[in-house]
Amino acid sequence: MKLKTFIIFALVLAVFSITVPSNAREDPTEVSIEATFLEPVLRYVDVQSLKGGLDISSSGKASVFGQILARTAEKTRVTLYLKRYINGNWVTYKSWSNTEYSRVCTVLEDYYVPQGYQYKLYVYGYAWVDGVLVDTPLYITDTVYY
Repeated sequence: MKLKTFIIFALVLAVFSITVPSNAREDPTEVSIEATFLEPVLRYVDVQSLKGGLDISSSGKASVFGQILARTAEKTRVTLYLKRYINGNWVTYKSWSNTEYSRVCTVLEDYYVPQGYQYKLYVYGYAWVDGVLVDTPLYITDTVYY
């Protein structure tokens, strides 16, 4: 019984004697520049999610999708810009927009595009709470080559 008590005491002592590194600073006004730039956090007031998608079939039919979902907004809008890469720039080729007086707004469209270009879809979301525009998130799809 004494051996068991001794082992438990030794384990407890070992656990409490382990040193843990501290991130405390002597000067509370000291700021880490690296932490400021390496840890951006995006926060929205009301937008719960913004989604987008771009698919181009072998026949050149571009299917575009954009949707915003808000928590409490009474008005939402989603605007899609189909852009193609020309001479080193992303140029708007076609756009769509929809506004709903609800928490959810969706755009789902098809459009035929010419071959030989790179395409991206820019999805802009907008949410209004009590008549005030509170969020304007942006989602950009991966590049699709057709």
